[in-house]
Amino acid sequence: MNAKEFFKEFENFAPKYTSVYLPITVGFVAFAVICMVGNNYNNHAVKKKYHDASPQREPEIIARSLLLLVVGYIIASGISNSLYAFIDFNQNRKWYTWKNKWFPVMLS
Repeated sequence: MNAKEFFKEFENFAPKYTSVYLPITVGFVAFAVICMVGNNYNNHAVKKKYHDASPQREPEIIARSLLLLVVGYIIASGISNSLYAFIDFNQNRKWYTWKNKWFPVMLS
């Protein structure tokens, strides 16, 4: 095997680039859906709990909205990261199998 064939084989074996557009889009859609549903739920819960002129209504709306944004961001990030990891693993299965299964055996 000459150097050209070796590097050609290595090029076929090396990990492939995985696009981030699909996971980011799915995460953004999940974030938007979580925020819309959560905002609907929060408005309904605050409307049931306080009357319109209550001074405690606005601080609770702000607190609920802030908590909703944090929870929505954490869930959307988890969805994006999980989807990216799944796509990347399926695209580079040969590479991950070698890296996690055979490479440690070679080192020992």
